Order: sequence, then C-alpha cells, then structure tokens
Amino acid sequence: MKLRETSKSRASALETELEELSQKSDELTVQLYNHKKVLGEREERIQELEHDRVELQARVDMQDTELTSLRNLCDHLAATKVGLEEEQRSRSRRFTFLHAPVMCSLALAAFLQHRPG
Repeated sequence: MKLRETSKSRASALETELEELSQKSDELTVQLYNHKKVLGEREERIQELEHDRVELQARVDMQDTELTSLRNLCDHLAATKVGLEEEQRSRSRRFTFLHAPVMCSLALAAFLQHRPG
C-alpha cells in the first residue's frame, strides 16, 4: 500500500514536471519564433543596406569619373590659356618690331609738320 502511494505520488510529481516542461517548451517555442522573426527582419534590412551601399558606390564611381573628366578639361583649358598668352605675346613683339619704323616715321612727320618755321 505504501508502495502504491509512493508510486502515485511519484507519478503525480512527474505529471507536474511534465506540464511545467511542456509549458517551458511552449515559451521557448514562442521565443524561438520571435527570434527568427527578428533575425529575418534584420537579414532583410542588411540586404536593403547592401543594395543601398552598391548604389552609392556606383554613384561615387560615376562622380569620380566626372571629376577626373573635369580635371582633365581644366588641365586642357590651362594649357590652352598658356598657349594663347604666348601667342599674344609673340604677336605683340612682332607688331612692335615690324611697326616701330612706321611709328617713328609718323611721329617725325607730325613733329616736322607742327614745327614753327
């Protein structure tokens, strides 16, 4: 009889422990579901951010190409400016050299024309 009561008591304790474990299992299942849901949302966000990063890198590359083109254009314009300035100085020297005798003749004629006498 005592053995039967001990067995019933032990069976009751095991049932209680089984219910507690079942409840704990349900709680852990809910937690696992929530963690998987959060993980899925984070993975989705990571993919969105990676997509944004790729797009931004493409824009940076395009702007870098444009910047290089603008630098090349500036270098070309600077070289053209220097060339035009040199050509202008050369023309100015040629004008002075070729027209100096003419200017001297005109100045002498004007001087002689306005001279008293």
